[in-house]
Amino acid sequence: EGEGAHASGSATQNLITATLFAIRHHQCNGENMFTPETVKAICETDAVVYNNLGWKGTGIMGSDKMGFCLLSNGECEQPISPSNLFYGSNHNFTCELLSDEEVAVASATLYAHLTTTAGELTYGFYVDKAAPTDGQTCWTRSMFKVGSPLRGYTGASSVGDKQFYKIQEWMADVQEDLQGFFGMKAEGFQALAGQSVNLGGVATKGGLDVNWFSIVMQNAEMMHTVANDTNMAVFSMLFVWFWIVMHTGSFLIGSLGMLQIVLSLPVSLFIYRVIFRIWFFDTLQTLAIFVILGVGADDVFVMVDAWVQSRDEVPYGGGSDEDEEQKLASKCDDKAFPVCCATCCCAGPCACMGHDPVRADWYVRRMEYAYSRAMKAVFNTSWTTAMAFFATAVSPIMPISTFGIYAALCIIMNYVFVMTLTPATIIIQEYYMEGTHGESSGEKQSSLPNCCWCCSGPNFGPFSDTVKGWTPPPPSKPEKVPIDEESKVSGWGVYLVLLRLPATSFRI
Repeated sequence: EGEGAHASGSATQNLITATLFAIRHHQCNGENMFTPETVKAICETDAVVYNNLGWKGTGIMGSDKMGFCLLSNGECEQPISPSNLFYGSNHNFTCELLSDEEVAVASATLYAHLTTTAGELTYGFYVDKAAPTDGQTCWTRSMFKVGSPLRGYTGASSVGDKQFYKIQEWMADVQEDLQGFFGMKAEGFQALAGQSVNLGGVATKGGLDVNWFSIVMQNAEMMHTVANDTNMAVFSMLFVWFWIVMHTGSFLIGSLGMLQIVLSLPVSLFIYRVIFRIWFFDTLQTLAIFVILGVGADDVFVMVDAWVQSRDEVPYGGGSDEDEEQKLASKCDDKAFPVCCATCCCAGPCACMGHDPVRADWYVRRMEYAYSRAMKAVFNTSWTTAMAFFATAVSPIMPISTFGIYAALCIIMNYVFVMTLTPATIIIQEYYMEGTHGESSGEKQSSLPNCCWCCSGPNFGPFSDTVKGWTPPPPSKPEKVPIDEESKVSGWGVYLVLLRLPATSFRI
């Protein structure tokens, strides 16, 4: 495709009505708005577009053949501007200051033409509808016509095609020129937030308020706004993920928590579309991401905090040492017993890295406690919030009604994910990944799998005489390996102890 200049040899082009660029000048103080100062200001404003390098094709955007003006007999058509009435129909927008007399004569000629039907059809574009009777106007306007096909294209442009986006790119450049001309470019935090224009700025020149508009420019501005809002949504998601990780101290919980928040959106959309049969989905519905980020992160915090609280509320082992022995005896069968019980640990019960039935039972009881507490709290907050959004379904304004339904579905699905995925993630994180399942009761654990080191001597298994009559097998050679007291409490001591066991004593 072409680079975006006018088609070579094209003497006449099609007017792209969708890309007409209009500038409106406004002043309504009860006096004639055409004075030497205001006429000069109108001319200088129009000159920003006229002198843009892309208008006549004198080079912009990497091409010295760029040009977007509407051609007529091989020449750019003069913009429709009120300055033509004062400087001449083919002036080059040098915009010198005219005398009071010159402006008064041209202004009187304009209002005289408005007294006839033909004159009103020709010159009515430049004035408001009350001008023929009032003899003055509160506003005037200019128009720049954009033409196609551009260089390298054979057909006329239409909205959404490649030529359209090239014209849109040029108009974005023109808009930057206008913003710079009026001192409206965003600075500081507004620029950091992705805004292209200072929202508090006003385009004024020579006592005139100036506005400009084009459908193409509007489309570009909307796309820019959507892209900027998307970036802010991504930033919000990253911040929430970071804060969950910081609060929980777990990359896994933070990542899975963010995943379940994100998953609630498409799953809710499925219910919204397929089950509820609601097909309207627009920009307003996408704002549900910000609602669900806050609600979803809060739900994860409630579940994790309940789990942390259970460490102090749920006793390890379920009671006395005798109770722990009975739990151990009931959970270790003959086959698994040498694996999980043939060790001696500081706190008494077996605390094997690979499988610890006592601690696994403790984790189950902790999760039961945490789940019951979190389920009630999260349900109450999620249900009331969802009902508040469902209440908007009665709104006669359809976008608001459908937004409330979709947001409520997102909150409900997030509740389902929090009560299913988050508990499993917590157990995986603490029991299987961190290896901290002996931390609370004080057991010191081996760095080797499926084994614990003995604190009190080489006799293996404090329950060897009480659990199903099991006794450890005789030690294998070498029978005696010197173990001093210091090595017993070190990683090397673990290795020495294991050397004294027969190869069949542990399944690693």
